[in-house]
Amino acid sequence: MQLLLQVTDAFDLSWGLVLAPEIPFPDGSFKPFEGRVEIVTPDGARRLAEASFSLTHFNPGGFKLMVALPKERKESVPIGSKVYSGDEVHSRVGPSWA
Repeated sequence: MQLLLQVTDAFDLSWGLVLAPEIPFPDGSFKPFEGRVEIVTPDGARRLAEASFSLTHFNPGGFKLMVALPKERKESVPIGSKVYSGDEVHSRVGPSWA
């Protein structure tokens, strides 16, 4: 597992918990997909979660990878939590992202 992001904020939306920060992405050639991530909360608790990955364009800011957890709630992923992903996620995102 590789560190994907450390949560600085999260937004509970009707379609899932969207994590911040967004991850800068070099261009718009990306197809949304779903995968699994491991969440490690600041108190050391670990669990697997389903995640969806999509690309959004911010103006200004350019393309950013958005990570959403459809089955999680804001209180279950506190600020400071680390989100790790396996090779299957990193291979879909591509080497230019890391």
